[in-house]
Order: sequence, then C-alpha cells, then structure tokens
Amino acid sequence: MNNIFNFSNSSQNNIKNQSKLGKNDLILACSEHIPKEKLVEKAKDLSTNLLVKTNIKSKGLLYKNFNSQVSYLKNAYLVLSKAAEENEPLTPGAEWLLDNNHVINDHILSIKTLLPKKFYSALPRLVEGDFKDYPRIYLLAYSYIANTDGVVDFDMSHSFIDSFQANTTLTIGELWAFPLML
Repeated sequence: MNNIFNFSNSSQNNIKNQSKLGKNDLILACSEHIPKEKLVEKAKDLSTNLLVKTNIKSKGLLYKNFNSQVSYLKNAYLVLSKAAEENEPLTPGAEWLLDNNHVINDHILSIKTLLPKKFYSALPRLVEGDFKDYPRIYLLAYSYIANTDGVVDFDMSHSFIDSFQANTTLTIGELWAFPLML
C-alpha cells in the first residue's frame, strides 16, 4: 500500500487489516497518459478481441469489490478523522479525503441507486481473460481510466466509446453504466 497517510504505523495497520484484497479485486494501476489517437486505437482493438455472453448468472464480482472499497474508504475516513483530532500530520491526499468525504458518499449513493444489482446482472459479461465474469463495460471504463491517468474528459471518453462501437455495438444499459463505472 502506498503511504498516502502520514501518521502512525498503528493507524496504517488498522486500515490495511480492514481491506484484505482477494485475487478478484481489481485495483486501478494507472499506466501513462496516452494521446487521443492511441486511446481511440486501443478502443478499436478491444472491440475486436472481447468475447461476451448475455443472460448468464452474475457472480457479483464487481459488487463485492465495490462494497469492499466502500468499507475501506469509510474505515480510512474514520482513521484519518481520529488522526486529525489528535493533530497528527496528514498528507494533502489524506486532507482531501477528509474535506471531500461528502462528495465520495454522494457518488457511492449514486452508484447504488443508478446501478442496482438487477441492472448490473443484465450487463453483457466477458467470458475469458483477467476480467472474466466482469461486465464488458467495466473493462472499457478500466482501460479508459488506466490510459488517461484517471483524467475523465467528456470529448475523450466520447471518442473512446465511439471508436469501440465502430466494430461492436454496446447495449443501452452499457452506455448508461459507463459514466458510473468511471
């Protein structure tokens, strides 16, 4: 775990112990910011190489990971709040999490409301590879974020999706879910 929190080791261990990540947990590891042309080409490549199935029972992998990450963020907030109350020094990232906890909670509520399990279960799923059993649109969102260093730009994301759809049409549900996956 990167040391984004600048306070006692016991507090850090408390966070680590609360979020043991299993093999199906996907942690975003940003690569490099690539130009729009390469991003569009990556989307075209993805569109020709993904095998999906619809109407297959969801294993809920993404929901399990989501719930794990929500728990992790809530625990991190509690630990950081306590550290701040005790006047322990905090990094800018830790301060940002404390200052913007309401924004994070709003996004969590939006995801739970706009992407319910029944809707999530209906999304086309990948049948092979590292993202097997995950929704195809999740892989697209993951790829987009990983290749833009986490920067979400409307025009760039629109071009990415359009490029993918030049070869493979996404369902209306996938198009609805894409911004939520980001």
